Amino acid sequence: MSGPFYHEEEDDELVAARWVLAVDAGLEPGQTEAFHAWLAARPERADLIARQAALQSLAKSARTDARRPTSRRGLLIGGGVAFGAAAIGGAVVLLRPTSSEIYETGVGEVRAVNLADTSRLWLDTRTRVTTQMGRANRWVSLASGRMFVEVAHDAMRPFMVRAGKFEARALGTAFEAAAFPGRTGVAVTEGVVRFTPRDGSAFELGAGQGAWITASGEIQRVSTATPSVAAWREHRMVLSDRRLDAALAELSRYFDQPLTVVDPSLAARRVSLSFSIADLDERQAARIIADAVDADFAARADGAILLRPKLSL
Repeated sequence: MSGPFYHEEEDDELVAARWVLAVDAGLEPGQTEAFHAWLAARPERADLIARQAALQSLAKSARTDARRPTSRRGLLIGGGVAFGAAAIGGAVVLLRPTSSEIYETGVGEVRAVNLADTSRLWLDTRTRVTTQMGRANRWVSLASGRMFVEVAHDAMRPFMVRAGKFEARALGTAFEAAAFPGRTGVAVTEGVVRFTPRDGSAFELGAGQGAWITASGEIQRVSTATPSVAAWREHRMVLSDRRLDAALAELSRYFDQPLTVVDPSLAARRVSLSFSIADLDERQAARIIADAVDADFAARADGAILLRPKLSL
């Protein structure tokens, strides 16, 4: 296909320069569609347009009085496609559009989200994230809760997850990230994730590995059973050698009323279980856990479910 300023066999750099000049002068009717078609044919052409805009801006400023501020002209072509460029200290900085979205789930809700870059994101109950998809980078900020992401490979745009005490970087991989009170971290099921604690040195985690940061700032590197990671996507609770108090804190996120334990010896008991949490209420979940640790439970006046040692007869 040919357009008003180019032929297919021509160098894209030269064609981009012509398009920038044409846009600056004002496109004629029908040329805007041709411009969009040329851009859409190859993703890298957007960068060429931005670079040519910057170079031509520099050339213009060199021909004018040196005391005039450098031109910061943006190109805005119909349909909302925008590119910008600025010259700062002799370096060209490309300004690319970024889309931002906020997603959150309520009590007991599990939600799947398809991101603009074709990555797939699952949100566990009581989770809130903000996504930013730009031409140069991809960010997900995890404010609270837990998520699992299958990252679409894009070597030019690393995929970054930020939570309160860490950042994690991936190119094409799958991993879980959590931001719970007193416990944040990741568990990797596929590929490699570069994990950077806020107060520590970065290190890499492969499939079957995880890292957690405790409330005191201790970094714990652990092995994970890949099939059990993100089992919550299928509404399953998988507990592997967990302290009872920690298990109850995780389970409570799915209910309006918390499940608690105050007896120190009971709280320290270990529990390993796998069960469906679909359609369970607080008391049914408490019964499953209590049976596993040979305990009893009762509702408190404030509505919470209290696990307690069985009374001796």
